[in-house]
Amino acid sequence: MTVGCDCTEHILQVEFQSGDAYQYLGVDEDTWEDLHSFDSIASFFNQDIKGRYDCDRLDNPDYTIK
Repeated sequence: MTVGCDCTEHILQVEFQSGDAYQYLGVDEDTWEDLHSFDSIASFFNQDIKGRYDCDRLDNPDYTIK
């Protein structure tokens, strides 16, 4: 799992090992910081992000997280 954040726009971008990429909307900077301080990014994602934020799938095959 690869993650990136546009904290000004409150968008968390996640790319899974499968290659699927999503943008999670409304993620604040504190959540982003908590994500990086947690022992497991995947566990934090599953507990605190997945299902709690609106998300959009990114279908562009050339998409890369910054």
